[in-house]
Amino acid sequence: MASFELNLLGGFEIRKPNGDLVPLSSKKARALLAFLSQCPGQTATRSKIATLLWGDRSEEQARGSLRQTLSGLRKALSDPERDVLHLSSEGVRLDKDRVKIDTMAFQSFALEEGLASLQQAADLYKGPFFDGVDLDEALFEEWLRNERSRLAACAANVMMSLLKQCGDDASHDVVLSWTARLIQIDPLREDAYRAAMRLYQEDGRWNEALRQYEVCKAVLATELGIEPQEETEALYQEILAHRDRGHSELALPQIGRPSVSDASSTRSLLDDGRPSIAVMPFDNLGGDSDQSSFVDGVTEDIITELSRFPGLTVIARNSTFSYTDNTATPQEIGNELGVHYVVKGSTRKMNNRVRITAQLIETVSAKHVWAERYDRELTDIFALQDELTRGIVAVLPGRIEKNESGRVVRKLPEVMAAYELLLAGKIYHHRFAKDDCIKALDLINRAVALAPNYAAAYAWKACVLGQALGRGFLPDPKALYNGAVEAAGTALRLDENDVEAHRVHAEIAIEAAELSTAEHHNERALILNPNDPRLLAQKGEILTWLGQAEEGAGFIRTAMRLDPYSSPVWSHLLGRALMMSGTYGEASEAYLRSSFPRFGYHADAAGCYAKLAMSDKMNVQVGHALTMEPNFTISRYIAGLPYLDEAERARHREILSASSLPLGD
Repeated sequence: MASFELNLLGGFEIRKPNGDLVPLSSKKARALLAFLSQCPGQTATRSKIATLLWGDRSEEQARGSLRQTLSGLRKALSDPERDVLHLSSEGVRLDKDRVKIDTMAFQSFALEEGLASLQQAADLYKGPFFDGVDLDEALFEEWLRNERSRLAACAANVMMSLLKQCGDDASHDVVLSWTARLIQIDPLREDAYRAAMRLYQEDGRWNEALRQYEVCKAVLATELGIEPQEETEALYQEILAHRDRGHSELALPQIGRPSVSDASSTRSLLDDGRPSIAVMPFDNLGGDSDQSSFVDGVTEDIITELSRFPGLTVIARNSTFSYTDNTATPQEIGNELGVHYVVKGSTRKMNNRVRITAQLIETVSAKHVWAERYDRELTDIFALQDELTRGIVAVLPGRIEKNESGRVVRKLPEVMAAYELLLAGKIYHHRFAKDDCIKALDLINRAVALAPNYAAAYAWKACVLGQALGRGFLPDPKALYNGAVEAAGTALRLDENDVEAHRVHAEIAIEAAELSTAEHHNERALILNPNDPRLLAQKGEILTWLGQAEEGAGFIRTAMRLDPYSSPVWSHLLGRALMMSGTYGEASEAYLRSSFPRFGYHADAAGCYAKLAMSDKMNVQVGHALTMEPNFTISRYIAGLPYLDEAERARHREILSASSLPLGD
């Protein structure tokens, strides 16, 4: 029975029989184990191993390093029943019966002809052999390239055999996943692109089929400087002719997509003179669901970095993330979100390295405008994101520059694990549920504990505490409020350019009726990130309290266009601005769309209906308000609102007084 399980396809991990990971921090130890695993049961000479892994050292030094590495490996792989590593004066052998190796199982299944065996082989191939390793040893790197190439070719043959053997009753989604993996393994295989094109054609998804052709053509031109084969071109023309004769794509499910009821609002995004862009959720290629928070967090960071360019219109993450696991085409996304371009990509994190690929696609034509791949150390993640966003901006029409007055140099935490904890915490925060809020707070507290000088962690701690306070997720409102104030203050002391800290400070100032302070922090945050819809909605709210409701409504509407999915979150702000502008009909409709109705929203809606002489609807809203707050009075409610001008406060009181709500003192 095997004592250990060694997985090398897609990275490196070795596990004990109980599933626990065996910690191996030494790169050379991992490399040695990977080398021995490819010839289990055979003895590799010490001189060969020493030359392979320590080629730049003298023979004596190399053998000494090998002895030290073997000593560490034997301790890590200790087995009371039998040695896993067999050592002699001349060589080293890995006991093939004591270690279950994924590459051996993969190759065994790949050699069999049955469909079930091929599927098992496909499941085992999770990525390139020993992925994410950089030893800077020429001989080892040459051996590694050869092994990766050999195993990748084997995997490509497995995928192609699966495509040939699957019957007509096979699920198209499953078969498409095989073609996608084949293309990922070997992006230059035209037969794989043609297979995908035919599958999409059979489903009537003409634009997806044409997109496969465009990707194929771009890759061949970039990598080989050639055009697609005649067979591929003929298939492209056939699909194009079908589409142009009026065949439409199959209807796609609308679950979870944002609803943009006002088409003119979406169109205005396309017509405001700025390039508009939506960054879709990046695919997680790590093969580990635990990495999904990291991948989503990196995508969110890219959205934030693009948002810093005032010459762009950038759709917010809440709206683009509603397309997770959705097969919408670039054209459909362009129509629904009103954007010229979409960004799609993937992320893979292996140990301390991260690999990101990204593509910029024009929505009208589905043309790939730009594509790039980045492979860096995790500690270079911010530089990678900055390079990626500038690469996108460089190919967009017009001269687009980052607002240098808001130029931000993001600061890495002392411990990179704190960054990963923060990313995970943000994802839980965005779910707006009690248990997720508690989980977010725990993760971010752990980030703060690991990196006490990490400003972004304190800023998001303040945000999570604010969510817990506003939604009633946690007890002791006073403690939550004080905690948010303290965390936001700490964030700004550590980094005066932290957008989230300024945003939370503005929220706190609004609650305290300190509107000049709220203005200051909101304006500073907008300089740093002019596309953040939360900041634009906040500015609209501040303007309303300052007596500039009509202008405030404009900012709130802009926020809703940038994030249509989250529009209900700000509907009450729009309702108040419209009400104070005298637009009672639209105001009442806005209040009714609120995602988290409160007694004050119902009271305001009652006042609007009273002004419209719609008594039945007024009475319904009065009932809701008094049910939620039995002791409600107009006087008490109005007195607690942070208006700067008492004349505005009096106008609000007059509107509500037209209803049947109790006046109070």
